[in-house]
Amino acid sequence: MIFQLTHEPIAAELTATPADGALAVFVGVVRNNHQGRAVSFLEYEAYGDLALSEGAAILREAEEVFPLTQTRCVHRLGRLEIGEASIVVEVTSGHRGEAFAACRYIVDEVKARVPIWKKEHFVEGDAAWVNSESEPSDSKRVLLSEILRHWSGWESDDLKAFRIVDVREPYERPQVLQSPGDRTLHIPYSEINQHLARFAQGDPYLLVCDSGTRAKVLARDLQSKGFGNVFALSVGFRDLCASSQAKMTSGSHA
Repeated sequence: MIFQLTHEPIAAELTATPADGALAVFVGVVRNNHQGRAVSFLEYEAYGDLALSEGAAILREAEEVFPLTQTRCVHRLGRLEIGEASIVVEVTSGHRGEAFAACRYIVDEVKARVPIWKKEHFVEGDAAWVNSESEPSDSKRVLLSEILRHWSGWESDDLKAFRIVDVREPYERPQVLQSPGDRTLHIPYSEINQHLARFAQGDPYLLVCDSGTRAKVLARDLQSKGFGNVFALSVGFRDLCASSQAKMTSGSHA
């Protein structure tokens, strides 16, 4: 059983054993388009420790469900050009049916659960993150309307005790997130492990990121480490800004 993250080019490596009747391989490659737009290259980022543990768990599950003799999954990180392999999944089994099914299972679960984020760079020069579908089920879900009321000066019993933590990376912060009383912190998600002592102080913390996914993943990871006072906003900073702008444009206070 092998699950790896790497910045180096990847390829299939497994060979069948004498007992195997099938070797199934899936290779995901970078295509030159996304939702009708031309793509020049991609970037992948991962929340390392959690990604590795979740990936290994998926391979263990596959070996428990299907009669497999070997499993391997490797995912690329960093910049990838068009046509390069982004993920390789390989399994060996005594029969082709089980091998095909297990390979599909691993690919689908990695896409759904492993905290890996993809950034599409378009030929026009702009870029956009396409986040993983990971969402911790035990994260604190707070309505967008509640947080907007709070930041707009309205009282909110559910939120007034929270310290807001902006976990975006510096390059993602063209606007500074603010809340009443200067209770907003900026701790990039890549540096969270260097600031664990802050979360041990007992105050309730609410994490927020650009789209919502990374904040939820971090909240789940911190909760698993015993920080039950850390939660995640159910939406991202982009939605917060869009809703705030719409509100200012309309001039309403609904």
